[in-house]
Amino acid sequence: MPALRFNHMELTLPAGALARDRDAIIAFYGEVFGFDAIDVPLFDTSGLLLRTDTETSQFLLPIWFDIQVNEYDKGTAPQKSWIYR
Repeated sequence: MPALRFNHMELTLPAGALARDRDAIIAFYGEVFGFDAIDVPLFDTSGLLLRTDTETSQFLLPIWFDIQVNEYDKGTAPQKSWIYR
């Protein structure tokens, strides 16, 4: 059976969990999967990246999901500019 291979995965955490449990998250993924933890620029802050190798060919990015979500007041959201086919 071939080894498991992935490119990247996002690990969604509850708000505040990464700041509160950062050391435990790093320890768990390091001990169980052998991942290395590094800090990376992420928007206007620094993010945690858990990687499998020094080339960062496979990695997990633990974030709080809302960092990706733009919220608009009702009626002010931009028009949809994509079409699902």
